[in-house]
Formats: sequence, C-alpha cells, structure tokens
Amino acid sequence: MGNKNCAVGLTGRSPAITNNDRRAAEGVHPARPSRQTGSLWRLALCCTFAALLAPAQIAFADDLGTKNIRMSVDPADLPVSANGQYRSGRGTLKAVQDEVVALKTITAGPTLVGPNQYTISYQIDVINNNLTGLDSYELDETPHFGAGVVIDSATCASSVPVGTGTADSSPCAAAPAPIVLVNGTPFTLVAPGWLIDAGAVHRYALVVTFTVVPGSVTVATNGAGCDVTPPSPTTDTGLNNTATVTMTGGTPLATNACAPTPPALVVVKSDPVVLGTTATYTVTVTNTGGAGTYELTDSPLFGTGITVTAPPVCTNTSVLPGVGDTTPTCTTTTGPWALADPGTAIAAAVAVPVVDSYTVAVPFTVAPGTPPANLLCPAVSPLATGGLNNRADLTAAGATTTDTGCGSAPPPALVTHVKTITAGPTPIGPNQYTISYQIDVTNSGGASGGYQLDETPHFGAGVVINGATCASSLAAGTGTPDLTPCTAAPAPIVLVNGTPFNLATAGTTINVATTHRYALVVTFTVVPGSVTVATNGAGCNVTPPPPTTDTGLNNTATLTVTGGTPTPSNVCAPTPPALVVVKSDPVVLGTTATYTVTVTNTGGTAATYELTDSPLFGVGVTVTAPPVCTNTSVLPGVGDTTPTCTTTTGPWALADPGTAIAAAVAVPVVDSYTVAVPFTVDNTSTPASRTCPAVGSFTATGG
Repeated sequence: MGNKNCAVGLTGRSPAITNNDRRAAEGVHPARPSRQTGSLWRLALCCTFAALLAPAQIAFADDLGTKNIRMSVDPADLPVSANGQYRSGRGTLKAVQDEVVALKTITAGPTLVGPNQYTISYQIDVINNNLTGLDSYELDETPHFGAGVVIDSATCASSVPVGTGTADSSPCAAAPAPIVLVNGTPFTLVAPGWLIDAGAVHRYALVVTFTVVPGSVTVATNGAGCDVTPPSPTTDTGLNNTATVTMTGGTPLATNACAPTPPALVVVKSDPVVLGTTATYTVTVTNTGGAGTYELTDSPLFGTGITVTAPPVCTNTSVLPGVGDTTPTCTTTTGPWALADPGTAIAAAVAVPVVDSYTVAVPFTVAPGTPPANLLCPAVSPLATGGLNNRADLTAAGATTTDTGCGSAPPPALVTHVKTITAGPTPIGPNQYTISYQIDVTNSGGASGGYQLDETPHFGAGVVINGATCASSLAAGTGTPDLTPCTAAPAPIVLVNGTPFNLATAGTTINVATTHRYALVVTFTVVPGSVTVATNGAGCNVTPPPPTTDTGLNNTATLTVTGGTPTPSNVCAPTPPALVVVKSDPVVLGTTATYTVTVTNTGGTAATYELTDSPLFGVGVTVTAPPVCTNTSVLPGVGDTTPTCTTTTGPWALADPGTAIAAAVAVPVVDSYTVAVPFTVDNTSTPASRTCPAVGSFTATGG
C-alpha cells in the first residue's frame, strides 16, 4: 500500500517533473526552484519510509510516461528522528534518465573467410526501460575501424527478442539485408520517431565483411585496437564500432564495442650481404595486428652458373629469444628452406610491432665462364632468376605474400697461372747446371676458387735431370698455397722428364686477389754428343715450342681450375753449349800429313773454347818444320782465324782461349781447322812405330 501511495504521489497523482526536478533528484542545486521540487522530495521521503517495507528499488513515472526515477535505499540504514523527519543514511536518489537505451556487443568473429578477409558480427539491443508507456527513438551505426581495415560489405537484420511491438525493418529486414557502411560515416538503421513498447527490446544484428591490408595496419597505443583499454566511441582503431540511440526529445547516447584488428603480418627480406662466397639475408615477419600464426619459407632464385654449394646456415635472430620458430629447417641446397613451420605463433602488437627475425647464410660458387648478365639481379620480374636473388614466402590468414632480396653476384673465380724462368742455366760443374722456374697461380676474379697444379719437364735430348727442389709461398692476398710437397723452405722433389709431377692437389683453395707462388730449382747435366738441334733453334731461343715438345730446357706447368679443363703454361731456355771436337785421320801426300779438326756446337747457347793440337808421331817419324794451320770454317770469321803453329813439337794453338762459337740455330755450328804437318821417316822407324796404336788413341805411334 505504501508503494502505491508513492506511485501516485502525496496528492493522489504523479507530479509533473521538470528539469530542475531532475537536477534536484541528482543532488544538483537547481538554478531556479520549482513548485514541484518540494513535492518531489516529499515523494522521495515517502518512498524512503515505504522502502522499509518494500524492495530496495522503487520506480515511478510522470504523466507523460517518458521519464523514470529510481532510488536505491537500504532499509536497515535509514534512521529517522522522533518527529518522523529524515535524518541520515545511505539512500541514493538516482538521476532522472532517458528510458530508451542501446547496448552494443560483438556476438561472433572476427572469422577468417578468405585471404586476409574476415567477418565480425555486432548486436545492438535498443531497450525501453519505461515500464508504463511507449517511447520512440532513432538509431545510427558508425564503424570506426582502424587504419588498414577496409569494409567490403555488410548486412543487417532486425527482430524483437523481448517484449512486444516491431523493430524497424527498413533497412534491416527480418532476414539479413545488405547495407552500405562507410568507415567514420553514420548509417541510419532506424529513422527518428520509431516506437518501442514499454519494456520491449528491439534487436539489430549486423555482419560486417572486411579485409585487412597488413602493410597499412598501425599499432594503436591501446594495443593494436582496443584489446587493452576500450577506446572512445569515436576513435578509429581496431574493429571499433559505435551505435548511437537518440530517444525522441532526448540526447544521443553512444555505445560501442571493439575487437582487436586481426593479425596483420608483413614479410620483408633484405638484400644480401656478400662476404667471399657466402650471401647472407635477413627475413623479418612483422605483426601490427592481433595475435596469429604463420608459415615462412625461403628459396634461392640464383642466376644460371651460380650454385648453392651446401645447405645454408639458418638462425632465428629475433631480439626476444624463443620468439618465432627457434629451429629453422635448412637441410637442402635447393630449398625451399622452412624458416618457420606452419602454425608458428606470433604475439599481438601491444604499443609496438612484434617482429620475428631469421638470418640465412647461403654458401655459393660462380662457375668459370658464367655470362656477366647472369650475375645481375633480374630486371624483368623480381621473381625471375638472376644474380643472388632470393624469395621469402609468408603464409598467414589464408594468404601467401612474397618478398625478394637480391644483390649482384661477384664475378666468378678467375684463376690463371704464369710460368717464368727466374735464374739460369747456371754452370755448377763439368757440363752441369741449375735452372730456376717460378709458377704464379693468381685469382683475379670476384670469388674464391680451387685448382690443381702439375709440373712436367720437357727437356730436349742430351739433357739429364740430376735433381730438383720446390718451395711454395703466398706472394699476395690471403690464404695458404698447398704446402705438400712444396714446403715453405725448398724441399726435394723427383722430376722425370715427360712425366707430370703434382705440385698442388686438386681443390687447393685460392682467395680473391691472391697469388700462390711455387719456386722450382732443377739441376741437370748436358751430354754434348747427345744434344740434337731443334728446328726452332736448339731449344726455344727463337720461337717458344709447344708445351709438350721435348726440346731445350722446355718446362710446362698445367693448371686445372675446379670445374674447368687443364691449361698449360710453359717456358723454355736453350740447351747450354754442347761442344764436340772431332779430328779426322790424316791424308798423307808425300811427306806431308794433312788432317782437319772441327769443333761443333749443337747447344742452343753460344760458348767459348780453346783448341790445341799436338803430334803423337811414332819413333823414327819426325816433324821437319812447323805445320801450316788454317781456319777452314765454312763461314769466314768463325772460330780463331789465326791459328798459331810455330813449333815442330806442338802443342799448336788452333784456337786461343775464349774463342767464341755461336749457338746452334736450326743446324749445328761448326768451326773447322786444317793442319798440314811436314815429316820424315828415318832408319830408326819400325813397321810397328809407323802403325796407328791399337792400345789407346793417346799412344805415340804412327802418324
């Protein structure tokens, strides 16, 4: 009964409540007192006492049925004075408010429906809290999505889940109907003046289809779009969405619901850093949206002639350990390499982007003869082969995106060799000499290379190898030449004419801008009577012979670059002097014995000599006068032109010391001397003394 009295007021009817009454009920001093203010407070006081016997929430309405006053009371804490006046307590008179309110919630999603495309479902419930009469309202929908979120389409459906009456069906039909939403622009779902019954709920269900553009999504300070702190209704962030309800005659009330932007993953691949024959890339996956998962692979697109020589070294280099896939799988030379397995988690961006980083170090070689165009990055398409091009593929949110990194490959290893004679031939004994050779293996290309080096002497006839030594050194650059069998100090090696001897084993590595040096010293003996004259001049002093021709002191080094064919380089020095003396048997005419002495050089080097002649006549055979000695060489001026024969006993100086003889060119060089010796035979001679000796050629007998 007390509640009923409160509902009708002290005078038996509901009071007319003004704005000042509203302020008074809210505890705000009115700017201008109202006649109804006292009644309102008397009514509140009445209700306060009535609350002692009634529920804690008491509602009453004015004559128009458009305002609602609620008061919270605690019957246990409302002491009154002896005369019945209100004294103190925790009773609170709530503000007069609009009865029609809206509540917005997210009912489903975001749900992936295509590559980076999602749906999200919002529900707007418009509620009439006036329990005694009709109200009317307007409802507007405004998406406030963040950067990088593009609205593709939307549908709307309306219903009355609670109460009576009908929700607005234009443009929201009973079944979902398409509507056009533009980010930041209000869209009217319910036109002004739409009636809602007392206690009714009108429901509007929206489904928005949108696409995330990962590279355009920015990180909001509240955590990639409202997952930490709900944003204001008008803030463009995440999937923020606002509904605004305006009760007829009231003020707009905004209610918003927000979900974080779905994962916004971007892959970026750096251009390679090339160090020697290793190209190193960094691949980063950056998320500026909500948490998600991804798969990441990497594949080489190297130009033809550029080969991956071993599986790359792949490392998770994220700043935070344990972020991303900590065990990239790079076990082949061809790829694709699994930097991150499917389902690799990446956290939501909170204040700053989340970055997973992977480093790939790829060893490679460039084949000799690779065309320069193949070393350059492709100009036609970033996914074409060329240079050190390389692609990373990121699969996330149903989409695969690709980024490439490329750099020009260095020129291939250009390994060449040059052989030179650095000293000799130098005489060290009777017809024995030394000669020094040097072999320089140089890499003037853009990458390290490998090689094999063999040494083959091709000495001419009459040259016998006595021994050899070899030493290796680094003439320029970095690295080490092969030290077996050529050590840092000269070490003996065994050379056999015409047989290759390995100086550097196959695969010996030579770095860029490096020269490996091999120094050989060969000791040999010349057997003059066995030396033959080569048509090019007794051993290459005119025209270098072919690398495999046995002539002079020809010597060949053969370089075989890894992956290439053998290439010879040879040098040649003429055979040292090879002088032979030949004396003819005498022609006897009366009492004169005439014979010829020749000095022949078949070597390729000029020389000097001394030539003497002495009689070894038998007993009873006497030289009666100094002989007549003549230079009878075919070419005048060759040899000693003034032989000295002034005694009857000899020796006679056919050629003084230092007499020059030229090198053999195509044919032997011959110096010829004729000696005519006058003699007599007396009675002391015997048949034996007049006969040439049989014991030895240097025995005095005969003529």
